[in-house]
Amino acid sequence: MPKEELIAGLKQAIEKGESLEKAKQSFINAGYNANEVKEAASFVSSGVLTSIPELPNYRPTTPQQTIKQQIIPTQIQQPQIPTRLPNQQFQQPKKSKGKILIIILAIFLLILISGLIATIFFKDKIIEIINNIV
Repeated sequence: MPKEELIAGLKQAIEKGESLEKAKQSFINAGYNANEVKEAASFVSSGVLTSIPELPNYRPTTPQQTIKQQIIPTQIQQPQIPTRLPNQQFQQPKKSKGKILIIILAIFLLILISGLIATIFFKDKIIEIINNIV
C-alpha cells in the first residue's frame, strides 16, 4: 500500500480542483518516487480511500522543502516599524550644520554691507589716509 501522505496529498489536490495527472506530476517534481506516486494515484482514482484517515492541513514535505523552511526564516527579516506612544513626540532630524552655515553667511554679509556703507560715508578720509601712506 502506498504512503498515506501521498494519497492524502493527491486527494487534497483533487478536492482543490487540480487534475490527477497534474497532482501526480507535482509530487514527482517535488522528489517523490514516481512508482509510489502512481500507486497512490491508482488508489485515489479507484476510490479506495475509506480506510485512509484524513490528514488535516496536509502539506507534502520533501528534503528540499524542509531545508528551505529552515533557511528562509533566517534570511528574511521583517522591517521594524517604529511605534509612537500617545505622549511621545517625533524627533525632527537635526539640521544644525545648515543653520550654522546660514548664520556664518549672514554675519559675513552684514560685515560686507557695513564696509560698503563706511566707504561711502568716509570716502574723503579714506582717500586722504591712502595719499599720506603713499
